[in-house]
Amino acid sequence: MSEVRRRVPAGETRSLLVEAALARMESNGVAVNLDSVSLEEMVGHAGVPRSSAYAAWQQLAMDGQTPQVAFRREVLRQALIGGGEGARDNRPMIEAVVPVLERRAEFDIAVLAVEMMRVATAAQFDDARNRQGYRTSHALAAAAVSVPDEQIDAEVLGWLRDAERAYVDTMVVSFQQFAEMTEVVPAPDLDGPLFWRQFTTAVLALGEGLFSRVYTADRDILFGIQAGGLEGVEQPDDDGWTLFGVAMHALYNRFFVPASDLGGC
Repeated sequence: MSEVRRRVPAGETRSLLVEAALARMESNGVAVNLDSVSLEEMVGHAGVPRSSAYAAWQQLAMDGQTPQVAFRREVLRQALIGGGEGARDNRPMIEAVVPVLERRAEFDIAVLAVEMMRVATAAQFDDARNRQGYRTSHALAAAAVSVPDEQIDAEVLGWLRDAERAYVDTMVVSFQQFAEMTEVVPAPDLDGPLFWRQFTTAVLALGEGLFSRVYTADRDILFGIQAGGLEGVEQPDDDGWTLFGVAMHALYNRFFVPASDLGGC
């Protein structure tokens, strides 16, 4: 007796196809216009019937859209959102900072903050550099806004904004915890209802701008910075600072002041 294939609901079919496309992008990269993501090819990778695959995407296709276009737009949405989620993974930073916190008694609070910043930014920057999902979403986001303003896709722009808001919300919490651990508060002239979002947005813009130069700039420009000139900073025995860390240190000093300077308020 021949095996009866289970009927897969349209929603599950679409999820399997998108997962297959994202997995392909994760392993091989993708052209920023998604030309290399083919619904026909993903049918084989996902193991779903061809007729079911096209029917599932036809259900979501807007007027005049083909199933292929509907499929690619969902892959784009998931890649943009998923890349942001990957970048919000704090584990590399936490793993780098824990050994510093274990030696907390050895540091003045200001030096502790600087050392935590140095190791955390180096770990996060290096992790993002090696994560294909982040690299892909970064390229897709840049491509989405590289056209003239009147040609920018409003729906795609909405996806980018949603991903950015979610990323900022997560990182705000992390930065608030960092500020509490290092006993600093917002600088009085910058403090306000948007303070934490402004600081986080500045950090993200800084990181993204430097990230785009990882493959074009000399490594010595971005890594192994000799930062002995920074107040309270001794040059470590290892590879030193990243340029991202040095710039982050400058932002931190501008946005925050020691709580003791304000009477511990």
